[in-house]
Amino acid sequence: MITVGARQRRLSLLLILILVAISAVWGKGPRRVMLEPGVPVEGIIRPENDRSRYRTYVLNVPPTAAAIRLRISDANADLDLFLRHGSDMDDYSEADFYSESEMWNEELHLYKTYENWLPSGRYYLDVVYQWNELPRQNGSSFTQIPFTILYEVFDTEEISRNLEYGSVSEVILNDQNGYLSHFSFDAPRG
Repeated sequence: MITVGARQRRLSLLLILILVAISAVWGKGPRRVMLEPGVPVEGIIRPENDRSRYRTYVLNVPPTAAAIRLRISDANADLDLFLRHGSDMDDYSEADFYSESEMWNEELHLYKTYENWLPSGRYYLDVVYQWNELPRQNGSSFTQIPFTILYEVFDTEEISRNLEYGSVSEVILNDQNGYLSHFSFDAPRG
């Protein structure tokens, strides 16, 4: 005969086993790191199998953004960027924006003034090693590609200037302002 205490212990043990199994299954899914503007994030790509050839990041583009920039640095192999608005990608042909070149440290610049489409909201960014063979350096292959990703937002308010009639306004476009500035002025009637 099983007592009430023993039955509760068995149910508790069964519940623990179920929770461990669920967390093991969920833990095998992709881990997404949230990118915050101006905060560099270090990552590692392990190109030895298909599941570790990429890392997915999530970022939010605010409604006040005039431009954004995504920049890889410190990579020791060729990594590419694929960005999609609203949902994750099953295939890179689904990317809304991408940067894939022979450069090891890719950059993706998106300007609302020049792009037809850059809505605010959630974006999914994949940093990808696309080559079929392991990367090589000095004749030896290696299995890890460390990198740093930086997400920058250029806010409309920060890059806007109001022009005054009859006065000179000077702006230097540089890396810090995303090579972008907005000007506004009041036009007299007539």
